[in-house]
Amino acid sequence: MTRIDIVHYHLQPGGVAKIIKSQIESLQQKEGDYHIRLFCGDCPDPEYYKARGVELVVDEIFNYADFDIADPKKIARIQESTEKAASKFFSPDRIIHFHNLNLAKNPFWTLTMYKLALKGYPIINHEHDFAEDRPDNQNFMKRIIEGHFGYHPKEVMYPELKNYHMGVLNLYDYQRVVSYGFAESRLHYFPNPVDFTQPLPPADNTTKTKIYGQLNLDPNKKLITYPVRVIRRKNIGEYILLSHFFRAEANFVVTLPPKNPVEVQEYKKWVEFCQKNNVPIAFEAGTQVDFSELITSSDFCVTTSTREGFGMAYLEPWMMNTPVAGRKLENILKDLWHAGLEFPALYDRFLVKDGEQWKDLPEIDFDRQRKIIHQIISNKALSDLTFAQNSQLAGLFNPIEKELIGKNQEIIKGKFSLDSYGKRLERAYEALAG
Repeated sequence: MTRIDIVHYHLQPGGVAKIIKSQIESLQQKEGDYHIRLFCGDCPDPEYYKARGVELVVDEIFNYADFDIADPKKIARIQESTEKAASKFFSPDRIIHFHNLNLAKNPFWTLTMYKLALKGYPIINHEHDFAEDRPDNQNFMKRIIEGHFGYHPKEVMYPELKNYHMGVLNLYDYQRVVSYGFAESRLHYFPNPVDFTQPLPPADNTTKTKIYGQLNLDPNKKLITYPVRVIRRKNIGEYILLSHFFRAEANFVVTLPPKNPVEVQEYKKWVEFCQKNNVPIAFEAGTQVDFSELITSSDFCVTTSTREGFGMAYLEPWMMNTPVAGRKLENILKDLWHAGLEFPALYDRFLVKDGEQWKDLPEIDFDRQRKIIHQIISNKALSDLTFAQNSQLAGLFNPIEKELIGKNQEIIKGKFSLDSYGKRLERAYEALAG
């Protein structure tokens, strides 16, 4: 079946929108003549999709639902409107590939897709994140689906229907969905693809000199880059501590601020903290220099994230000839280790003293983190004690052999390419079409 309807709540720049672009590009590289329609509530870049022959439908019915909605009559009206839109837009002769249907960003669509599945519509629920990891989302799902409409959430979210399949990003989530009782015959592994068909070469001296000059960096030090937006789960406090411990040997830069207004408020507190405490991190470097030139000029990219859906931060820098250092997320890395990738510069936890106890930094709230980090950077004895307590940090930014970088690049090209992603999608569609 080559008639595909891709659905997501929005196409704002970010992880899911990026994967949808990869989905479209990988399918269009295949021999099958795919007719793709794309449905969303908001699309800031419609020309990108139209230029690729994708039929784009933007309708506010696909937007996130209001978590605070409580009026039973309004809830009933929204569900009625959602089902009406579904009957208008979708048909049983096309596969509906819905991204993050179970995240509870809009439980009305979760219920509506379940009802379509009961009628025989072929559906793939492609989960990047799970409501089960977010209590507020899970409560919202349960309140709407069970509290207002009387359905059991598990029945709606993980239905036992041959025409309802699921896709996940990693083996951890694969086993999670199996543990919920979902049949493996209807479950698909969709590891996110990297953008690169070939590795980018390291930056030459001219480019490095330019980058260092534009960011006012010390040319005698290494360059360590935090290549993501500063949102809460990316754990910026830990990166700040790394910059303190390694400030004598490296420059530390952060590429981008958050876009979400809720995240911006916390981000500003961290920037002000660094300014007040003389922490020499260059923030928002990605808005000042070319991103690819920055990464290929870097000695390491760092991930201090506490939660990832797939973990592209562990993959993409290698394809730009830059090793990855930072926090080890076992549930994400399991897939990458299984593929044969090696990560010699990762640590398990980052212990700091909170009162009389040693705790992993992300276990502590942000205001308390700032107080503890201030104590560490202003007290040499405590700083030395903290570094000693984290023995895995010793030599964290020692050079990585070129042979290992090349080996990781070959594995990424073979197992996480756009071509292999398209093949996985095709197999899933064939299985769903029967």
